[in-house]
Amino acid sequence: MAFFRDNLLKHHREVLMTQLVPMQRSIGMFLIDTSTMRSLLLPSPNRCLELFHRLLPVDARAEVDRLVQETQEADYTLSLTPSTTVDFVKHLEFLVHMQTRIEPIEKEADVVKEIYDMIESFSVPVPPEDYAVY
Repeated sequence: MAFFRDNLLKHHREVLMTQLVPMQRSIGMFLIDTSTMRSLLLPSPNRCLELFHRLLPVDARAEVDRLVQETQEADYTLSLTPSTTVDFVKHLEFLVHMQTRIEPIEKEADVVKEIYDMIESFSVPVPPEDYAVY
């Protein structure tokens, strides 16, 4: 999480700093043309941003899918009515297991929320169906 945030900030800042350099600047009797420098500096942070823009939505969607699958499986298992004593014991064991998983699942959901907040703040393009699942 911090890795994505730090690198997105870094590369956005690099792009912004490069774009703020004037195309030409007069220094005394010299006119300095910085277009070549800009054309050499700008592609690298842009490529890095493109890479992060591709990776971040995929990772976010994978986390959402994993959490949804785990909660749906738990919901299905808990909705089954135990018919035998063995089933009842397994049902209770699963219930205890899920009670211990509630807090970690909530923390993982908070991380997913932070990822999507970061996606919005950095204007990372995300397919609409990913937002719908989120």
